[in-house]
Amino acid sequence: MTLTFSDTSEIELLYKGTEQTCTRCATSTPARRDARADADLRAACMKGNLAEVKRILDTSRIDVNSRDVFGRTPVMWAALRGHRDGVELLVRRGADVSLVTNDGDNILHWACVGGDRKTVEFVLFLDGVDIDATNNNGDTAADVARGKGHHQLFIIVVHSGVNV
Repeated sequence: MTLTFSDTSEIELLYKGTEQTCTRCATSTPARRDARADADLRAACMKGNLAEVKRILDTSRIDVNSRDVFGRTPVMWAALRGHRDGVELLVRRGADVSLVTNDGDNILHWACVGGDRKTVEFVLFLDGVDIDATNNNGDTAADVARGKGHHQLFIIVVHSGVNV
C-alpha cells in the first residue's frame, strides 16, 4: 500500500515539494496563475481553514487542481484530513475529483486514509469519482480503508457498490 503517512509533520515535509504537472489529466490554468497561491491553497486545505480556502479561491489567481510534487490536489488534501466542508467548497469551485496522484490514488483513496466517515460518504456520491479505481499497487479505496483499520469505512465503500 502506497499511502503510509504516519503524522502531520511527515505530510507537511512532503507537501513542501515543487510543482509537478500530471501527464494523465489536463487542468485549466488561469492566465495570471500564482504558484505560491496554489501552494497556499493546498496548505489551507490541509489545515481545514475554510475561510482561508475561500479567500484564496476568490483571488482567481490559482489553479483549483494544482498539484504538489506527488500529484496531490487541494481537494485530495481536504479529503485526507477529513474536511468535508472543504471538499464540498472545492468541488463547487471546479475541483476535478477524477484526478489521480502519481501513485494512482484518487480522492476516495485519500478520504479512506483519513478515516472520516462523513467525508468518505460525501466523496462516494460525487460525479466523476471512480469507486473501483486501483492505484499503482492494485489497491482500491476499500483495500486502503481495510489496510488502515477503518473497518466501518471498508463496509461503507463495499456497500456503495465497489467491486471487491
